[in-house]
Order: sequence, then structure tokens, then C-alpha cells
Amino acid sequence: MKRRKDQEYFGMQILVLLFLTWISIPEGAAAKEKKRPHIVFITVDDLGWDDVGFHGSPQIPTPNIDALANSGVILNSYYVAPSSYATKAEFMTGKYASKLGVQHGVLHNMQPAGLPLAEKILPQYLREVGYRCHGIGKWALGFYAEDYTPTYRGFETFYGMWTSSGADYFTHSALDAAYGLDLRRNLEVVRNETGHYSTELFTQEAVKVIQNHDAKQPLFLYVSHQAAHAGNPDDPLQVPERYTKKLKYIKSESRRKYAGMVTALDESVLNITIALTEKNLINDTVIVFTTDNGGAAGHMELNTASNYPLKGGKFTVWEGGIRAVGFVYSDSISYSGRVSTDLMHSTDWLPTLLHVAGIEPSVAPAIDGVDVWSMISVGYSSQRFEIFHNFDPLQSNQAALRVGDYKLIINQDIGYFGDWYPRPVEVGELDNVTKPNAPSMAVITCDLRYSHPYLLMHAPPCNPMKKPCLFNIKWDPCEYHNLADYMPKTLQVLLERLVYHRSFVVRPYYPPYDVKGDPEKHGGIWGYWKNATLETTIPMIQEFQRKNRKTNSKPKMIPKRPSFSNTRATISFAPEKFTSRATVENKIARSQQPRVPGTKEVFDVVSDTGDIINMAVHNRNTSRVIDRDYFHMNDHIINDKSSTKLAETGQTNVVQVKSNETAETPYTSYVASDTSELQRNRTSSSTTIEEDFLTKSSTHDQLQSSK
Repeated sequence: MKRRKDQEYFGMQILVLLFLTWISIPEGAAAKEKKRPHIVFITVDDLGWDDVGFHGSPQIPTPNIDALANSGVILNSYYVAPSSYATKAEFMTGKYASKLGVQHGVLHNMQPAGLPLAEKILPQYLREVGYRCHGIGKWALGFYAEDYTPTYRGFETFYGMWTSSGADYFTHSALDAAYGLDLRRNLEVVRNETGHYSTELFTQEAVKVIQNHDAKQPLFLYVSHQAAHAGNPDDPLQVPERYTKKLKYIKSESRRKYAGMVTALDESVLNITIALTEKNLINDTVIVFTTDNGGAAGHMELNTASNYPLKGGKFTVWEGGIRAVGFVYSDSISYSGRVSTDLMHSTDWLPTLLHVAGIEPSVAPAIDGVDVWSMISVGYSSQRFEIFHNFDPLQSNQAALRVGDYKLIINQDIGYFGDWYPRPVEVGELDNVTKPNAPSMAVITCDLRYSHPYLLMHAPPCNPMKKPCLFNIKWDPCEYHNLADYMPKTLQVLLERLVYHRSFVVRPYYPPYDVKGDPEKHGGIWGYWKNATLETTIPMIQEFQRKNRKTNSKPKMIPKRPSFSNTRATISFAPEKFTSRATVENKIARSQQPRVPGTKEVFDVVSDTGDIINMAVHNRNTSRVIDRDYFHMNDHIINDKSSTKLAETGQTNVVQVKSNETAETPYTSYVASDTSELQRNRTSSSTTIEEDFLTKSSTHDQLQSSK
């Protein structure tokens, strides 16, 4: 009982602070000239979906995070990249990691690479309009040359770690093939903080920045926590004992330590909020809280994060690897205290925060992010309906794409942390723990007994290494039901979109270790060891990519398999060798030109092995706009009324042409046709399908019993 009272007390602290700041706004304040708001961007590392209270988990108390989230807008359909390197690059640039060449895994400490210097990043934009920009915590975007370090990328000051690897939370020594001290103030090494827990250290630095800030100038404070990432392998889960004293009900020692690390993060949010309030900045501040990827579930990296009930974990494109914990708090949000289920992606932060700062997002050219501030602040529908999750040529061409409610996955190794991991809890552990007051819309449940009727079928197993998988994430967020065989026409459209995005993918620049970066050569310190500028790095990267276009593992985009026989236009994947890349590029160029109804053309996709993968493509004009309603399983589609809706709205901007027809047919008819087929399948099936499926789903039963 005392434990729950303590949790409620800390949560009430946040609520009282927010209430006091609201009633303290002086009259006439709104009449003053509008100032640029302060922005506090808090990112945490490897936090799992199930590791915060506002998602419904009673195991780890996060009263301060919950209070701030419930007073703002919870982002429940918010996605990031599978790895922290990729996600942080997307935060900073507004561009997909796959289009920057930073989509592969983790950037190792001795690799001479980093976020390309040609990219202008968020603090550089903000400084141009007067923001004071300060970075704290884990940089993880490259440091092999001085120009890659934070104070050369827009931050006035930086205090924290340059490396991407795990590090000891007390000694600040990072291990990645070698040990080295990794703690900096700007360019200077900090040697006197041994024994000071990094989460507390970074929080104290953030509080100092706030306390010393001139309130007349706008502030951008980037706090990138090391937690809850595992530390060095010899002691991966580290936390001061005071954070675990109230968590003795968690029986697993490793999970209890992890929970203590999250509790320290929760206290950090409280202390930063108090500092903003005491400085009278809270009323003019936008606070963003986000993870950088899914949790390290299944004891990945000796960690014990939980993404329950989602599938998979970090480094995968399953929902558990890319669906992120996130929320926004600000007094400028007119419709707060709600859960947003609209799509949002990590690339959206740059244009959204530029808008918040009073900067026209168009100053950032060729970005993939969209401004979603109206979605956050007012509750309007998101302008985003498609997410290019990833395409990694160095990982067997692992890829995923989301369009509307539908998600395509190819070449994801199901043997690599691809299971549904139960919440790490023992029997009876949470019997006396009060459940958090979580908004119902923020809680994901995957109960087959109450899922959408179209999902109650004998869905074939999903193995993306053999053939593409298709899921409706709105109704099936846990990715139980592979709809690829039931909805081949919808699958075809998503494959087409993947082909389109594939044409912009940049092969990852992922060079081998450079022994010159070994800390032993630099006095036991991780630091830069080369001179590199924009002019010298571009030719170096291009030469590397040219020499390493073919990989030893011979990655495949999509394995050869039989053509679909019941699709309107056949999709075939028949690899063949080519000798002239110019020929392929000409075909791509022709495929993007306006099409004449009644014609058909085969589009050749080039894989990184030099194979051509043939796909029938129609109307490949890249400037077209997709019919948004096509990709949502709404009532008008379920009832097969999409053609009527289309006629009423006149949405004919996206077409699918058959070789024997002259009239343009909207893509919407694909879903109408696909869902009608599903309805017929369900009607003709035995009435005991649901019961029979449940008896065969042992994994699901285990998950349900662990609740």
C-alpha cells in the first residue's frame, strides 16, 4: 500500500505543477506578441511498449511520465526505425534512414562513418531564428572526425556520450571491441564523474541548462538518455539501489533492475518539469517524449524490456521493433488529454517542430516527414498515410511498408527475436499491484475472440523470408493474421509502392573497423581520429558503395515463387541476370511516364545481387496521389460499397489498368474485391473456425494466460 501511495504522490506532483502553471498565466498574456516556444525533446533508448503505465502495464510504475502524457497527447500509432542510429538520423533530418544510407544496424565506435555531413539538421535550422540549442546525453550519430560531433552540427553546447554502443552507467567506459572512456563536455573529456549514475548526471545537466537560460530567448534542449539500453556485457543492467527498493514485488532480479532504470527515467522527467516550472518556462514549452526503437525483448543484449503484446523487438520490422512510446505535452495544445491513433513517423518531428518554431517547413527541401502539428494540437486527421519503415540491402533486403491500415513485410528473419514475448512476470507477482489509470485507447489488446470478423480465418503462417506477408494493423496490431493469400490485389499495390520507394534507397555506408580509432591509441579515450570534411567524405562514400555493391551473402529482395493467378495483373518474380544497368534505368524511366489505358508493361526491379525481379506495373507516374480510403478497412469497404463512395467523391486519381479494358478503374476496387472474397471465404467456412483456430494457437494462449 505504501508503494502505491508513493507512486500516486509523485504523479500528483506533476499534476499539481501543471495546474499551478495554468492558473498563474497573467491576464492579457495572450495579447502579447507571440513568442517562439521553447522545445524540450526527450528521447530514451530501448524502452519497450509495455514498460510505461499509460499503455496499461501495472508492473513498472511511471507516474510522472503518465501524468505528463495524460495531460498532453499520447501518440498511439507512432513509428520509428528499427535501430537508434537510423531513428536519430530521422529525428534530425526529416528523411527516411533508407534514403540516407544509415539504415543498417548500429554504428560501431571504430567505424569511420556517421550522419552524412551534407545533411542540415534540426538544431541548425533552429539556430537560424535565434534558438539556443543544447544537447545532452547519447549522440550516436558518428564522431570519427571532428566535423561529425554535436557542436559542429548545430549544438552550442553538448554534454554526454559520442558513442553508439552500450556503456557502464557509473564509470562511463564504453565497450565496442575495446574499452574507452566516453564522456564529454563539448570537445573536452570529462574524467571526474566516475560513480555518478548517467541518468542522474544527464538530468542534472538538463536542469542546469534550464536554470541558466535567458527566458527571452527560445530554447531547444535535446535530452537523449542512455537508459534503458543495456550497459557493458559484464554488468548490463545497472541502477542505484534506491530505485529498486520500491520494486521488490518484481521477482526476477534482472527485470527488477530494468524497472529501476525506467523509474530513474521517470524521476528525470519529473525533475526537468520542475525546473521548467520554477523558471516560468513551462507555459511556453513543447515537451516531446519518444523512444528511439522498440524494446530489447527476449533477453536481447542481456536486457529485459517488454513490448507485450506486440511481436518482436528492436532491429526487427515487426510492430515490437518499430512502434514507439511517445507523447507531446504543451499548453498550446487546444485539444489535450487524449490519445491520437493517427499515423506519425520519426521523420515528422523535423517539419512539425519547425512549424512550432515559426519556421516554414518548406525551408527543409526533399524531406520525407510531414507537419503533423494540427493533428497533435487540434486533433485534425494526420497528413501521413504511408510509412516506408525500412529497406536494408545489407540485411537480405529486409523491408517493411505501411499504407493506411495495411503493412507489408519481406525478408524479415523470423528466427531473429521474432516471437510474441510475454510480459516478464511470474505467477501472482502483480496480484497486489494497482493497475494504472491508463486511457483505454492507449492500451493494445490482441484477443482473437474479439478481433475483426475478417480475421477469423485459417490465416497461413507468415515467413517473410519465403514470401511477402500482409497484415491489417488496425485490427491485428499483434500481426497474428497473414492476409497475403487472401488479399493478393492489396498485396500487389503495396509491393508496387515498395518498388517505388526502393528506387530512392541509398546503399548503407557501413565500412569495416578502423584500428586507428582504438581507444588504446588515444590514451584510453573514445575520440575522433581522422580529418574529414563534406568535400572529402562524399567521394569516399561513393567509392565505397561502388566497390561493395555486391555482398558476400548475396541478399535477395523477394525469393522466386509462383505468380499470383487470381490478381487483376499478374505479379511475377523471376530473377534473371543483366549486363547493362542503363537498360534497366531506361525501363524505370519509361515506367514513370503517364500510361495509356489498355496497355500493360513489365517493370524490372534491380536487386543488389544484380538480379532483375519482374513485376507487372501500371500507371507508374510517381506524382500521383494514392486514394487514402483504399487502404482502410472501413464500413464502406467491408460492405463492398467502395465503388459507390468513389463515384460520390470523384476520387479517380489512382488507377489500375487491365490489358483488355479502356476505362480507368480505381485502386479502391481492389480492396472492395479482396474483402468481398474474404467475406465469401468466411461465409462458406465452418462455423467453428474461431474455436478451431483458438485451440491451435498455443502461443496466443500462453500470452493470454500471462496477463
